[in-house]
Amino acid sequence: ILIMMCLMHYMAGVWFALGSLGDTDGGTWARDMGLQDAPLEFQYVVSLQSVLAQVAGLPTSITPTNLPEFAFSAFIGLFGVLIFSWFVSSLTDATATIRQFNASRVEQMEQARR
Repeated sequence: ILIMMCLMHYMAGVWFALGSLGDTDGGTWARDMGLQDAPLEFQYVVSLQSVLAQVAGLPTSITPTNLPEFAFSAFIGLFGVLIFSWFVSSLTDATATIRQFNASRVEQMEQARR
């Protein structure tokens, strides 16, 4: 969980950097939200919330507006799919291990009864 929190922290930083330093000619998600003059803490929390929503595949009102933001958003979505797949795989493996343990325990109990 700590590793995931660190990854989300860094992704939020990259997401905010893309929104505040990117595309000077056009809009960015941070400029569209009016975050230029907002306190740093608010900027961070909005960026983190956006990244968490994107990783989880949840809807968010913050949308990418230029190519680098869309590319990073796609990367975040792919990362979310990989994390979800790993989580489901871990649960499946744990369930299989528990079933195998229970089956061996039942077999031992049956042998003990004989």
